Amino acid sequence: MSDSKSVSTGSAAAPGSGSGGASKSAAAAPTNAPAFDIKSGGGAINTVVIGYGMAGKGFHCYLVSLAASHGLSLYGVVAARPEVQKQIKADYPQGVKVFDSVESALADKSVDLMVIATPSGTHTALAVQCLEAGKHVVVDKPFALTLAECDQMIAAATKNRRFLTAFQNRRFDGDFVCCLNLAPSPLHCTRFLVSHIMVVLW
Repeated sequence: MSDSKSVSTGSAAAPGSGSGGASKSAAAAPTNAPAFDIKSGGGAINTVVIGYGMAGKGFHCYLVSLAASHGLSLYGVVAARPEVQKQIKADYPQGVKVFDSVESALADKSVDLMVIATPSGTHTALAVQCLEAGKHVVVDKPFALTLAECDQMIAAATKNRRFLTAFQNRRFDGDFVCCLNLAPSPLHCTRFLVSHIMVVLW
């Protein structure tokens, strides 16, 4: 659909593709990976952030707001506590919807994309819930606590033909892209980066 908003699949679970194909695309050409439609008919991708703690407020809401010229719209935020809801309204006086539950956000048919910015142990259940409701999903890092949880989310994305990816704000930095292009496989690249990060940290 030529008038649809599209995004790079990168390492995401793309509709109709296996994980191997997506990984090869990311390794070969990370900035020109295959794309698929998130929103038919054009217009901004209405995005809701779940959680308004450090990740939700300091990273995801902020970055989605910055990406307005690239087709994203901060449509709403999910927050259960009244004092947090009040803070969201103060931070975004121009008007951002505040949902008191994930269910109320998922019931809004205008919502296209859910960003999960909650504690890591809640990622899997929330991602599957959003995917089953027909929403596309970005999950804050770490993506999940176990490989089985990752598989569960990927299976839900594949089943419902929805976009799923992990948030990685450095994935298009020059050094990261260089490593991806030089590594024989994404796995080798991951091992290289992890080993070097551990050396720096320790």
